[in-house]
Amino acid sequence: MKDVKEFLKDFGQQLKKRRKMMSLSQVNAAHQMKIDYRHYQNIEGGKINLRLDTFLKLVEFYQMNPKDRPLDVSSCINLFSGIDEQNTPNLAKEYKLEGEAPSPEGWSALYHDFVETGQAGFISVNCQTGLIDQINEKLVWTLGFRSPGHLINRGLKQIFTPESSEQLQVVLNDRSPSKISKPFMVSLKAQAPANPIPMMAVARLQRDFATGEEHLHLMVLDRKILDGESKKVRSLLVGQQNELSSPPMHVAF
Repeated sequence: MKDVKEFLKDFGQQLKKRRKMMSLSQVNAAHQMKIDYRHYQNIEGGKINLRLDTFLKLVEFYQMNPKDRPLDVSSCINLFSGIDEQNTPNLAKEYKLEGEAPSPEGWSALYHDFVETGQAGFISVNCQTGLIDQINEKLVWTLGFRSPGHLINRGLKQIFTPESSEQLQVVLNDRSPSKISKPFMVSLKAQAPANPIPMMAVARLQRDFATGEEHLHLMVLDRKILDGESKKVRSLLVGQQNELSSPPMHVAF
């Protein structure tokens, strides 16, 4: 069975071959299919995953069929279901941020600079119930929902892929007081037929002294932020000791 990367590369080569047979430039082909030129260029280069509707549009335009290029059914299933998480980019590793954990001050600065300004996503999960009790609009829109109400009191599996849900459940079960994690990779579910969305996450446990409840706070940053603000993010991930010597103080978000 081909993996998704190999499938996309082979498929892109077939598109290029077909396009040249039709004496079309990439610009002309993209225009006729009403696909953004840069997007089409990346598809033909095998650099990005495909939505199902785009895939079908390409197959129809170039009149492709299994006799011309046998389709690997398993690879197609992986491609459109988004289950090929092994090939999902690890943004923390890609931007060389995975080895640094923020100090409490660094966490607050990240929250202020990126969450409060609406650039980054934020989730709060009740450690006792494992249910989401707060999620910001940035993440709601990213996931394709209209309001936070669709996700409040839902489990992690509602918005994360199975692998990422299991990873976060381990963090929930850990319950290390005031521990701040190093940046790590998570994948968000997306509305079908889109593929999972890779994010870099940083997690922190917070205790509400008024109620005694513990909450896992999670900040998630997408590629757009990291492309433009990687130096700033790195400067805030100061890598100081992430276990506080004093009792944790409740932070209201």
